[in-house]
Amino acid sequence: MRDMTGAGRRGAEFQVAAARLENEKSAVVTVSSVGIVAWGLYGVLIVLGHPAAAVCVGIVVMLALVMREYRQGAVNIVDCTSLSFFVLALLTIVTTGHGLFSIYRTIAAWGIFAVVAWATLVAGFPFTLQYARERAPREMWNAAAFLPMNVIMTLVWAVIFTLDTILAALALRGRYVLLLEVVIPTLTLVLGYAFNHFYPEYLRKRIDIASANVRSGNYVGKN
Repeated sequence: MRDMTGAGRRGAEFQVAAARLENEKSAVVTVSSVGIVAWGLYGVLIVLGHPAAAVCVGIVVMLALVMREYRQGAVNIVDCTSLSFFVLALLTIVTTGHGLFSIYRTIAAWGIFAVVAWATLVAGFPFTLQYARERAPREMWNAAAFLPMNVIMTLVWAVIFTLDTILAALALRGRYVLLLEVVIPTLTLVLGYAFNHFYPEYLRKRIDIASANVRSGNYVGKN
């Protein structure tokens, strides 16, 4: 009886948490909308052959964003990662010229995000947790489903970033560069965003089933 009561309480907690998570799934993304603009401008200027201007624009946009977040007391890990990349890129261009940056910029971009994503998992604070907390009320932060969901989401992105880093390294051979640096990474990002969209719904359905089983008396407690 105690097991069933505990299971019912956990099931209810999961159900409420899932309802909140359903509302926040569109917010759990790798970069903010301003960050997307920064990377978009960076990409355009890179294609036009202006790497120094590209990283400078990235620095200006991301610095403004991070400063705004700092004033609000909510600095996002991903935005700091973007800013760090642009700063390191500018230092590389200033100290070594455009050559080294042009060769390794794609590896560096994916690599820095991969390192940060894995680091947040090791630290027990998956980076998607920040986006989730921005949307969920504080009383839901300790819900049973909250941290595990963000661990899974961050893990997916860590794998994506790592895979794209490896693909960028393979592209250095000069073969299938468009496929390795553009096509496949774009597909992995689409899959990542799709996972962000569908996983909370999948989790909610599992919780609904578990809660229904508890209410119907089908739960079997563990000794």
